[in-house]
Amino acid sequence: FMIFIFVGLLAWNLFASIVTGSIASLQASSGLIAKHRFKTALIPVASVVVALVDTAIQGLVLLLGYVIVGESPSLRSLAYLAPSLLGVVLFGLALGLLLAALNVYARDVGFLTDVGLQVGFWLCPILYSYGFIVRAAETYGLSVEWVTRIYMLNPMANGVLGFQRALWPPASTPEGALFSFPG
Repeated sequence: FMIFIFVGLLAWNLFASIVTGSIASLQASSGLIAKHRFKTALIPVASVVVALVDTAIQGLVLLLGYVIVGESPSLRSLAYLAPSLLGVVLFGLALGLLLAALNVYARDVGFLTDVGLQVGFWLCPILYSYGFIVRAAETYGLSVEWVTRIYMLNPMANGVLGFQRALWPPASTPEGALFSFPG
C-alpha cells in the first residue's frame, strides 16, 4: 500500500510542480522578458523540465521501495507509463500556461491555484482507491456508471490511475483487482 500511495503522489507532485512552476516563472522572469525578444511561452516550459528531473529523482526512491518490498511492476503494465506521463505533463503545462497568463493580470491567481491544487488532490485516487468510489456509489444507491463517468472527467484521476496501473506491482494481479481499476 505504501507504493500505491507513493505512485499516486508521484503523478500528483509532477502535475502540481508543473502548474505552480509555470505560474511563478513569468513573474520571476519579467526583467528578462522586457529586455529580450523571444517566445515567452518557453519560460513556463522550462518548469516542465525541472518537474521531470524532480520526478526522476523521486523515481529512484520508488526503485528503492521496490527493493525493500521485494516486488516490481510487470513489463506489460509499464506500457501504461508513457501515455500517463504524457497526459499529466501536457495537462499540467496547458493549465500552467493558462494560469501563468492570467497571473500577469491578476496576481491572486497563484494563491487561488494553491487552494485549487489542495482540493484537486482529494479528487484524485491517491490516498484511496478507485474501488472506493464504486463502493460508495453502491452504498448510497447511486448509479455506479454515472458516478464513475463523472469522476473520470477529472483528467488527473486518469493520470494517477495510469501511473498506478503502470508502477504499482499488484495492479496486474487478482489481488490488485480489489482496487477496481477502470478499463
